Amino acid sequence: MASATVSRSALYDGNLPHTCVVTGQPADGTVDVRFNSLPSWTWILLLFGVFPFLIASAFASERVVGAVLVVREAVVRFHRRRRLSTVLLVAGVFGWMYAAWAHVGWLLWPFVALTVAGVAGWVWAYFSFVDGRPVRGGTQVRLSRVHPDFAAAVEEKARQ
Repeated sequence: MASATVSRSALYDGNLPHTCVVTGQPADGTVDVRFNSLPSWTWILLLFGVFPFLIASAFASERVVGAVLVVREAVVRFHRRRRLSTVLLVAGVFGWMYAAWAHVGWLLWPFVALTVAGVAGWVWAYFSFVDGRPVRGGTQVRLSRVHPDFAAAVEEKARQ
């Protein structure tokens, strides 16, 4: 996967190349995305507890909302992966609770496997879609995990 830097206004206005960020094919739709940038100093607050970290990150995060061009099939595939992962995760957790309630120790392991599969599916879905971070204090957004053809199209559009 590649990365590309676009202006915030291009994200807001949808003024991006008509190339899917996921597949590199000609895009036939858009999807709204939200990118967050958390300053590195906030992580030290975890030493003082989760709540100070959450409060500081809520106030110090820089958020950018915009739309990226995609092929509808890529979005459908992403949502399908996330739904399946959620079903596996929920089934695993309820299975754990049933196994504990029924005092059936051997039944716990298949549900542990379902839970692990659900978490792995969420991670897989997350890393199979575009991500980005606002450049702090600037007018740019750095998109990561984009298709190389989209990155090339962004560079070509910037040269014009």
